[in-house]
Amino acid sequence: MKSYFSTLLLIIVLTYPNFAIEIENRPALLLDGIYTLTLSERSADGEINWTVSRILIDENDKSRSIQENNQTATGDTAQFIFTKVPGKLTYFRVYASQNDPVDSVEYQAFNRSIRQLYLFNTNSNPSKEMFVHIIVPQSLNPDTKLIMIMHGTNRTADSYVETWKSFANENDYIAIAPEFDKGNWSGSLRYNLGNMFTNSNYSQLQPKENWSFNVIQDIRREIVDGFGLQDSAYSIWGHSAGAQFIHRMMLFCPDPNIEYAIAANAGWYTAPDLEIQYPWGLQNSELDFDEEGVFDYTYRNLIIMRGTDDIIRDSNLNTHPLSDEQGRNRFERALYFYNKALEADPTTRWKLFDVQGAGHNSREMAPTAQEFLLNVTSVNNDESISPSDFVLYQNYPNPFNPITKIEYNIPARHTNLSAGVSGFTNQTHVTLNVYDMLGRLVATLVNEYKGAGRHSVDFDAASVGGGLSSGIYFYSIQAGSFTGTKKLILLK
Repeated sequence: MKSYFSTLLLIIVLTYPNFAIEIENRPALLLDGIYTLTLSERSADGEINWTVSRILIDENDKSRSIQENNQTATGDTAQFIFTKVPGKLTYFRVYASQNDPVDSVEYQAFNRSIRQLYLFNTNSNPSKEMFVHIIVPQSLNPDTKLIMIMHGTNRTADSYVETWKSFANENDYIAIAPEFDKGNWSGSLRYNLGNMFTNSNYSQLQPKENWSFNVIQDIRREIVDGFGLQDSAYSIWGHSAGAQFIHRMMLFCPDPNIEYAIAANAGWYTAPDLEIQYPWGLQNSELDFDEEGVFDYTYRNLIIMRGTDDIIRDSNLNTHPLSDEQGRNRFERALYFYNKALEADPTTRWKLFDVQGAGHNSREMAPTAQEFLLNVTSVNNDESISPSDFVLYQNYPNPFNPITKIEYNIPARHTNLSAGVSGFTNQTHVTLNVYDMLGRLVATLVNEYKGAGRHSVDFDAASVGGGLSSGIYFYSIQAGSFTGTKKLILLK
């Protein structure tokens, strides 16, 4: 935890290099309450005098005020009330003295169960003070878990963390949302792309300590140490620009303490492909990536989430030609990104989840991420598949008029390539047909060999003959020995 009394402490240390007393160590971040402080060391008998100064930092303009001798006590132990002042970051500096020698500690007080602020100074640039929105559950204990929440392009960390408030309070999580303000972290170069490069030509890397990805690890470390948590593992979730930040952090600056990284509705991606130019891929003379690095990336626990209604090309969508090669909207681009992982590694640990009926809205996406964290191995979602599964998905939209999309998954099939050598073959013959209620063939959408991965095809009912009439139809797939059939409804 950063102290706002470093100058004062330096004077004390220089004047009294050997403290005669020492206050017992305890976590520096505390919930509102009454706390008993005691000494862990004293070198001589005599009365101990305690004083407390309260330091307030305004949550709006960051102005500071100090109230000296806010509380006092005498004796080997002392009880003090540490209460957060509404609208203020509230710190308490406690001094214990015996004659002249002095020891001091600093605490920050937090309310229970509501959104509040923590002030973080980035290690690479101490002048860049960052507000971190935080919710501390009533049940706080050394086993409490962490969820890091990354906001979108509007930098609304406050509303993002509110989306996780009930989850945090009901499931013993500290919810943390760093605010990458537009003043210090302007544009996608400084935030979405991690502040890796000095300019938008991507010709010169910043020193790695300046990358914004590192801020997340530093905040996590301060929170874990500050609240005295036993487990430093955490998960991270982000939406839109926050999802861009997360998948690139997992690529370029992975934190081994991350259990699951969940990226929802990213606008575009840096694909694990060495032949595509950065930032759409990894081709850049400044980047030191090879096939092994790509494989390491695809082996990390990255969860891709997309809303089935996130298909609008709005003003915030990147429409660069290389972005459009990933798909015409966020929904399509998520599938592209997932398939790139399958191409690089058919056994990838990545997962792709569809959130039915969700558009480009963090509040609509967050509940599925929360369900995932509570039920990592049993999420009730047919998108929770492994690369070894054949799957025929429900078309969307459904009902439709006149175009709908049909998706299916082809696994990498394990085979013996030669005696004693095994590997994967990625080609399976696929036939995908549409039939009417009488079983008559209406259209053949696919009749060819397909590689491993998740595929999609559009069915345009208006292009069949003079156009199909409203009604119920069926689409059926045969891929190797796998068959599957689902119903679709044309409603004009």
